[in-house]
Amino acid sequence: MPTAIVREAIPRNVTIVMALMGLTILAASIYRAAAASFTHDEAFSYNHYITLSYVEILSHTHAFTNNHLLNTLGMKLCDQLFGSSEIALRLPNLLALALFLYYAARLLLKLPPWIAIGGFVVLGTNSFMLELFTLARGYGISFGFMLMALFHLVRSVQKGRLRDIVLFHLASVLATLGNFTLLNVHLAGLVTLYIVLIARVALGDVPRKYLVPVTITIAAMLAISTAVLWMPIRHTLEQNTLDFGGKSGFFSSTVSTWVMSLFPTLHIVEPVMIGFYIMIVLITLCALGASIRRFIRGDVAFLTQWTTLPVVAFVLTLTCLFMEIQHFLFGVDRLIGRFALFLLPLLVLLIVEILALQHARGWKKATSTGMALAALWSAISCSRSFGPYHSVEWQYDVRTKDVVAAIAMDMNASDHHGPPVHVGVNWLFEPTMNFYRIQMGLEEIQPLDKKRRNRCRHLSRRIRFCGRPHYRRWIPANASLS
Repeated sequence: MPTAIVREAIPRNVTIVMALMGLTILAASIYRAAAASFTHDEAFSYNHYITLSYVEILSHTHAFTNNHLLNTLGMKLCDQLFGSSEIALRLPNLLALALFLYYAARLLLKLPPWIAIGGFVVLGTNSFMLELFTLARGYGISFGFMLMALFHLVRSVQKGRLRDIVLFHLASVLATLGNFTLLNVHLAGLVTLYIVLIARVALGDVPRKYLVPVTITIAAMLAISTAVLWMPIRHTLEQNTLDFGGKSGFFSSTVSTWVMSLFPTLHIVEPVMIGFYIMIVLITLCALGASIRRFIRGDVAFLTQWTTLPVVAFVLTLTCLFMEIQHFLFGVDRLIGRFALFLLPLLVLLIVEILALQHARGWKKATSTGMALAALWSAISCSRSFGPYHSVEWQYDVRTKDVVAAIAMDMNASDHHGPPVHVGVNWLFEPTMNFYRIQMGLEEIQPLDKKRRNRCRHLSRRIRFCGRPHYRRWIPANASLS
């Protein structure tokens, strides 16, 4: 493509600061992944899907919302190579975190130093997202590949290299295999690629004939993507397992997840939440409006130097639009909680790009101060709400590993030598306690079954755990041995 990209030289110290921050975030995540108890969903995947063959996993014959294809594949491989420790089974997501941080830095490095560093902190210290990177689930994997896809989408528009289009499709397919909801981002990115390229053709910045090799490459990659995704998605739709939990409106389900993840330690009342909804809509409209206005004015430099802004704005908007169309046409649940969190990095990047654009217009102190305060808040919130004994959606399981160890200690103290004992639990604790029964080699305990809990005889003494008092309530109240 003939247009050259005008970019300021990246200060070396900014790169070093981001690298040190990234290593710190990664180290804290590795510690949590190694120390935190396995959760219900992780243990369910391990107990039910890890024994499947690689062909069965790749074809997704056992389609279920809990079975994240790429995560199950990674868990099986890591289990064979490194064993069943928590950190071994969570290794694919930790690698995805490294990928996420790398591409976040690459997307931000072209911005002014304070804006870039602040944006990196906000992206890297969201405690909800970080928690998902430390679990053996598909969410973190999809986040990492989504940011990789976004970076190569921006590059394909800026520099016009067909290699970037190929990498965009490859990363998008891997993100979708991590979490099928990312298929909407893939489609939105494809539409965005054509929108921005056609805009550059209309402005005379790109020759019209360039669209021919682009279209041929996209067609080839779509054929490959369809071949890879067809069977897994077909099996998922056949079993109607698209239960994402969002039964209310788009804002109260999906957008509220973004807001609450940015303010994890605060209780946000409804009027304030509505104010956040309005702000997010205005930010998105401003980004779209600025992009369209620059196109109408024939501002070629904007589309080449500030490509990330229109690309992220269109991808975010189109993804949300596609989700709403699916909801109204097919009755698919709206996304909520962990299912909706993949859109948060797009929102953060959009806000950061808008601040950088205002910074370039002369609002240097205001934008730098605002970005610094946002980064400070995010870092403090993360330090208070991220750790092995904190969880957004699996708080009940943060000490299950210790409960199983306490049961084993109780049996040893009572010098048990009889037949395998039975422990009664409810459905919340059954998968995780079964996982630790196998991992710890506790053959003297029968496989746990929630259906048989009512036939258990109560202990003559209560099992007590000597940890923090406020964690005792997560010990199964009906735990009993016989």
